[in-house]
Amino acid sequence: MVSKPTTISVASRRRCFFGHLLVAPQQPKLLEQVRDALRARPHSRRTEETYAQWIRRFIIFHYKRHPQEMGVEEINQFLSDLAVTHRVAASTQNQALSAVLFLYQAVLHQDLGRIEDVVHAQKPISPQRGVTLGIRTHPSGGAPGVGRETRGATSHRPSVQTADHRPPAAGDAEPL
Repeated sequence: MVSKPTTISVASRRRCFFGHLLVAPQQPKLLEQVRDALRARPHSRRTEETYAQWIRRFIIFHYKRHPQEMGVEEINQFLSDLAVTHRVAASTQNQALSAVLFLYQAVLHQDLGRIEDVVHAQKPISPQRGVTLGIRTHPSGGAPGVGRETRGATSHRPSVQTADHRPPAAGDAEPL
């Protein structure tokens, strides 16, 4: 049985002093460099996964161009597309910005300066009540008081007494 000779690239055909073949070390891929940089800092695994996903989306958005070939203009295009086309929340857009900035500052060691002219995502609106999320109207549908909104209201009783709703006096009879 004749064994097939293995082929080794010209760059890695170097031999050490003892005659052993040396293989040229390859630089890790970009996303591996991002993961290594995040692991060197006190970030969670979930942050590592999320940053890697945003950086991957950034690269794919620009037709797989290497980030070293891109700059502030491409970052603006990506973030504006997230806000306009994908209608992401402001916090999601900020997370994508943080991931891309981490790539440029911690991995590629490039200073980008100020990132301006980004179309910012709008604050999310609750489709049920038409008010900003985090502020709820009274569970009965109306405000607990006159034109008031509450944060985390749990009681169904109004907080302001009006002429239409007042507690029964000591001598008043209960309505039937």
